Amino acid sequence: MRKPRHDQRQDWDYDELVAELRAWAAGDYGIEAAVDLLAAHGHWLARRDFRDACLHATAEHLVTDFDLPQVWLGFDTAAAIADHGRVPASGSELQMLAVAVELAGYSTSRPLGDLLRGLDDANTGHVLDAIAHAAGRRVVVSP
Repeated sequence: MRKPRHDQRQDWDYDELVAELRAWAAGDYGIEAAVDLLAAHGHWLARRDFRDACLHATAEHLVTDFDLPQVWLGFDTAAAIADHGRVPASGSELQMLAVAVELAGYSTSRPLGDLLRGLDDANTGHVLDAIAHAAGRRVVVSP
């Protein structure tokens, strides 16, 4: 019987994790924008419970043989977290997660207007940057 491999999701340095997720997302503007939004926000990718639920390690032989990114993000699970709010998080944290999920092409139960209402200036800037990125533009709005 094979010994289970150590779960590396928790071992990632934040910057290394963001770099790997960006490599995984490369070429899909919506997913790139979602990853960048989560990275700019800084909350979700640093959380142990979010990493456990939403980050998935690529099998080592696939990383080596096919030069695949080492980790990917399950936006379907992130959508469930954003929709049901069953983790301790503020309203704006859940809003930012839901916007990222929507940019990645997954649906939440909340209308866009509700997701944007009440965001502070910093988060609004991050969302505008992400929307521009998803549209193929490289406009930077946030400070």
